[in-house]
Amino acid sequence: MLYLTLKLTPDHVDEMIKTRGITRAYHMNKRHWITIAVNDTEATKQEMLGMLAESERLTKQ
Repeated sequence: MLYLTLKLTPDHVDEMIKTRGITRAYHMNKRHWITIAVNDTEATKQEMLGMLAESERLTKQ
């Protein structure tokens, strides 16, 4: 299984954890971080790429 942990805005986290295969990140601030089970999620490739770009933007602040 491949997992990807990303930082999102709190509102986006609340929205995305409703998607199968996306949970609040285990060892991170659960308000800002999610973990995606990449091989077992309902999130589309486009959604994951968008979240990756958001995470990059938020972590470079």
